[in-house]
Amino acid sequence: MLMSALKPLAQLEDPAAFAARHTGPREDDEQRMLAVIAPGQPNYTRRALIEAIVPRSIARSQPMQLPAPVGEAEALAELKAIASKNWLVKSFIGQGYHGTHTPGVIQRNILENPAWYTAYTPYQAEISQGRMEALVNFQTMVCELTGMAIANASMLDEATAAAEAMTLAKRSVKSKSNVIVVAGDCHPQTIEVVATRAAPLGLTLKLAHSQAEWDAFVAGGDFFAVLVAYPATHGRIDDWRADVERVHAVGAAFIACADLLALTLLKAPGEWGADIVIHSLTKFIGGHGTSIAGAIVDGGTFDYAATFPVRAAGQPASHGGDSRVARSADPPLAAPMDAKARTPAFSEFVEQWVKEHEIEWRRSHLRTLRSTIDGHLVPHFGDKPVGQITRADVLALRSTLGSKAGRQKEQRLSNKRINGIIGPLKQILNDAAARFEFASPVATLKPLKTRKSDVQPFSLAEVDTILASVRSDYRDYLLVRFFTGMRSGEVDGLKWKYIDFARRLILVREAFVLGEDEYTKTDGSQRDIQMSTPVYEALKRQEAATRKLSDYVFCNKEGNPIDNKNFTERVWRPLLKHLGFDVRRPYQMRYTTATLWLAAGENPEWIARQLGHTSTQMLFKVYSRFVPNMTRQDGAAIERLLVANVRTNPMEGPNAAERV
Repeated sequence: MLMSALKPLAQLEDPAAFAARHTGPREDDEQRMLAVIAPGQPNYTRRALIEAIVPRSIARSQPMQLPAPVGEAEALAELKAIASKNWLVKSFIGQGYHGTHTPGVIQRNILENPAWYTAYTPYQAEISQGRMEALVNFQTMVCELTGMAIANASMLDEATAAAEAMTLAKRSVKSKSNVIVVAGDCHPQTIEVVATRAAPLGLTLKLAHSQAEWDAFVAGGDFFAVLVAYPATHGRIDDWRADVERVHAVGAAFIACADLLALTLLKAPGEWGADIVIHSLTKFIGGHGTSIAGAIVDGGTFDYAATFPVRAAGQPASHGGDSRVARSADPPLAAPMDAKARTPAFSEFVEQWVKEHEIEWRRSHLRTLRSTIDGHLVPHFGDKPVGQITRADVLALRSTLGSKAGRQKEQRLSNKRINGIIGPLKQILNDAAARFEFASPVATLKPLKTRKSDVQPFSLAEVDTILASVRSDYRDYLLVRFFTGMRSGEVDGLKWKYIDFARRLILVREAFVLGEDEYTKTDGSQRDIQMSTPVYEALKRQEAATRKLSDYVFCNKEGNPIDNKNFTERVWRPLLKHLGFDVRRPYQMRYTTATLWLAAGENPEWIARQLGHTSTQMLFKVYSRFVPNMTRQDGAAIERLLVANVRTNPMEGPNAAERV
């Protein structure tokens, strides 16, 4: 009797009440939303909304053909059946990838702690809290095993962590070097990833393949960090204490790639002086996670805590008694620090930027850039944080430059020169914006409009007059320039080893710019120029005059290359004035060569190769309009064709007399 009075379990559960709180929206909620989306359409449906939004090209016309639903046990059984078809073989990869065993107590109580995801509540906060507690436990364990004061969590794998450690060290240490020394017995994948990351940053990786190479690199002192394996990829364990002292002596960081499981037996890297420790968890918990641990060196070499941004909630996990780490959490609710306020001074950042990129540039470009930075940019921006430079600041500088006198005191700086100053500034600010994560103030700043290049080639008669009037010691120099199209630096840097009389070729391989031999302007400038007979004879005469005196074809009495500025001011300009010609740059001799070749009917592709152009576009865009003035024979070819093949008088011909 009493048993029959009990309510069924389904009534006690009251699933409708649970669904009302946690499942939605309900049908009436949906109708209210649709009424807002499509007012005035009372019959508007969810299907109509989907069809109006989803493109027909990706919308399904038929429902998905899914199998019937199954319970958890059935699904697991089906997945196990599929997985059982895999072949289980023993792995011999090594090099950081090893078989593992995770004890059940660790898996159950740390990795799968049910306290953080049981169904007693649907809210997410507990899961987040559980993840945070797990990370704190993980970081504490890392600090204890590595002997470091602070740890993060977590990177993707050991190789990625090593690359991050490299960039972290570069940002943090006092050394101004761009070199990182890497021990050759690190894992191969670690070396490859570090090398890949270093290349676009302008950093140089020196790989020590032997103890002798390692000692030589470290003794040289030119590096900002070293990277070693502990243990090495083949299992060897080294004592690095003496090397740590040598690294710290030059203000560099010591990075160790450690194995957490091995550190349960080995001496902790923090105890023998490592600054940054990265590690793999593949043998520790069977995963591929890593983290970076850092210590604060008493000598001031490295401060890992300083690399963390200050956040409103949460602080870097630390372990140990270093007071500087403890201060990072005071006050606990510090306001977020603006990214722009954390950026270095412009003068400081620009020096770092130059050092990172100078390996990419020619020496002449570096000297010009250095002049621009020291003469205009640093005096204007000085110690202002690079992140606080605004677009208005840049426009103010550009306006100031516009009022400055140029080379001719009565003229202002040209737009081209102003663009040459603002251009590097844009590169610097864009790089800083990407590095420190703020919006670049010059991302959309356009260069000033400039005039087209002033092309004033000489006529053939003018060339002949110039060659007949110039000083005898410069006649062959000008002849070669007029009839080869070589740039000023190319002809001034031309050496006898690049003259091939047997094949009648001039091999353009170097240029003499700002007092130094260097690579040509572009890769396309590397070319072989065919000698015409006048050029061949001129070089033969020059050989008799200077070959024994200098390596350079054209040189002064001391055997040094011709100084282009001295030639321009003391020979070229006075000569043109004396002849009554318009004064123009010596570079116009190159333009003259192009127009002469075009006027003579040479193949445009051959001309482009001789001049070092990658295509014929420049020829037709710049030079072709001068060809009529060079030849005075426009239409001559068609004239000859018509005269030879077409009777222009219809009364002429073999039967003309009969028609009269």
